[in-house]
Amino acid sequence: TVGEGAWVGVRQKYTWIEADLSTMFIITGFATQGRFGIYNQWTTSYQISMSRSGSVFFFISNDYGQVIDFSGNSDKNSVVSHELDVPVTASIVRLHVVTWHDVPALRWEIYGCQA
Repeated sequence: TVGEGAWVGVRQKYTWIEADLSTMFIITGFATQGRFGIYNQWTTSYQISMSRSGSVFFFISNDYGQVIDFSGNSDKNSVVSHELDVPVTASIVRLHVVTWHDVPALRWEIYGCQA
């Protein structure tokens, strides 16, 4: 759902927000920030999945095939950025909330360029 000052998810592990980029992009990284305003809400860790077509999604994993839990925020104002070791080509990106403070809430950016 859209909350005041951020996307706000349900209090359920792996709730997600999707960005449909409408065309292929070379994704190089991400940034998150907590909910703007009077609310003390933010996402403390998350996972990222991507798709080229929307039918098959793959998670960003380490060299051992384990899904990466990206560190999120520790407050509502700071920006936390992550650069991917290897850029990924996709047209749809999902951020899956793993842990949060109060409720899953965030503002996010996806870094990259059109493929």
